[in-house]
Amino acid sequence: MTMAQRSGRWSALAFGAGFEGALALVALLLGWMTGFFPFAGTPWTWGDGLLGVVGTLPLLLLFVLLVHWPIGPLVRIRAILQQTLLPFLAPCRVGDLALIALLAGVGEEMLFRGWMQPLVASWIGPVGGLLIASLLFGFAHYVSMAYLVIAAGIGVYLGLLWMVTGNLFAPIVTHALYDFVGLIYLLRVHRWGGSEAPDPIVPEDDDFTPIPTRKGPVSNQNGPILNQNGPISNQNRPKGEQEEMKAAYIEQTGPANVIQFGELPKPTISGNEVLVRVEAAALNPVDTYIRSGGIPMELPQPFIVGSDLAGVIEDVGPDVTERKVGERVWSTNLGSFGRQGTFAEYAAVDASWLRPISEGVDSKDAVAMALVGTTAHLGLFERAQLQAGEVFFINGGSGGVGSAAVQMAKIAGATVITTAGSEEKAAICRELGADHVLLYKSQDVAAEVAKIAPEGIDVYWETLREPNFEQIVGMIARNGRIVVMAGRDATPPFPVGPFYVKNASLLGLIMFAYDAEGQRKSAEDISRWMAEGKLRSRIDRVMPLAEAAEAHRIQEESTVAKSGSLSGKIVLVP
Repeated sequence: MTMAQRSGRWSALAFGAGFEGALALVALLLGWMTGFFPFAGTPWTWGDGLLGVVGTLPLLLLFVLLVHWPIGPLVRIRAILQQTLLPFLAPCRVGDLALIALLAGVGEEMLFRGWMQPLVASWIGPVGGLLIASLLFGFAHYVSMAYLVIAAGIGVYLGLLWMVTGNLFAPIVTHALYDFVGLIYLLRVHRWGGSEAPDPIVPEDDDFTPIPTRKGPVSNQNGPILNQNGPISNQNRPKGEQEEMKAAYIEQTGPANVIQFGELPKPTISGNEVLVRVEAAALNPVDTYIRSGGIPMELPQPFIVGSDLAGVIEDVGPDVTERKVGERVWSTNLGSFGRQGTFAEYAAVDASWLRPISEGVDSKDAVAMALVGTTAHLGLFERAQLQAGEVFFINGGSGGVGSAAVQMAKIAGATVITTAGSEEKAAICRELGADHVLLYKSQDVAAEVAKIAPEGIDVYWETLREPNFEQIVGMIARNGRIVVMAGRDATPPFPVGPFYVKNASLLGLIMFAYDAEGQRKSAEDISRWMAEGKLRSRIDRVMPLAEAAEAHRIQEESTVAKSGSLSGKIVLVP
């Protein structure tokens, strides 16, 4: 176990046990203040303990259903757990999890069933006490609306168990055992590479293009490929005769704090490879999914995180013909499928993946446009074949892909309609060139679109994971095209009849299906438009490379937790 693992284990144990234990103390204090002592009249008997064990079985059946039923809200819950709670608890041992689960059972049952439920029942009756305490129990576990409903239902079950037995001991045992078994199962799937990895969350204003799961060995010249959940071996790491460089890297998947910053061997090049001195690297949501293990893939060891870079060529391999030393370049699609990432002072990149940076374009701006710009260009012009004079619609025009698509559609001569969640984001969309911006929280989007484009939308770009296709098909024009780019596990209903009579097309888009040559035209247009000032990057903040772990935490807070705290890219500089 590495120092980072040990630190992560004790931090998780201290926080988990400390928080749950504190709930018990709060319950005792509130009981003393109100006269409703949590353990009043509780007989601690073996029979009640056995009843608590048996009472776990219905909850475990529910747990199996929640883990394996492939519907959108449950997939989202699994994704949230995989990317937040489970990576945080992953360093814990079985005994640690047992302690946390026990304290959760004791603390939460003392607070919600032992104190709150009888207190509220004394005011509005037993049923009211049960429902109010259960609802607040649900809110205390809120990660999504679906999870709130599920947690409230579990609260009702535990409350009924308390009411039937008149004994807090039974729900404590049920709660603790359920938490323990659930954590053990989920953490084994998360830690040892279970077959059901959740789809990463794609909020409306996100810029994530999902990577397809890939099984089997992946070739990589930089080092051995090991299973992303397994232990790390350094036996093949180049030794001290090589030059060193600073890099942000991981030796295991997990939460943001598994990222280490330190010395690694400076890469050597051969064949068609190019050595790039990195001037800037951009952070994408997909980088956090790979780092956390949310997207299972085999990674080199140690693995340098990051997928985009901009910098200067310092050396070229003997087979390189297109690139030259001193040239400024940008690249995307690194840091996956055996390729090392970009969060380092230097990177070895196959020359086919490098694109020239035009004169007058800053490296930070170039790298901030790399992934999102390529995705937008492929979707608009390769897949949807957007033409001048057509009407283009995209959800979330202030997001990463959204902001690039809005600008590119205007460059192509289309009328652009987009949505925003606030006046602030709407202003950003207008600044980017959107002709019409709809506030989806207060306006009827379909009705407003019908007024703007009576003949319908020619190209509709959907960024949401669970599209409402009935509404979308109603909004598109004859010969309209719908582009979807998110939701690997999504299975929304689709109105085949209304769709085919419009002679419409449904187009899937995954950027990583295109190789370096397939992305060349996109890169050429992006570089030219940026040089002409027609295409602008949106950068929220610039951070030093040494703060890569903090950058990942901020990115996850904005996308996974959906705080929306970012209004552009995070760019890191060595």
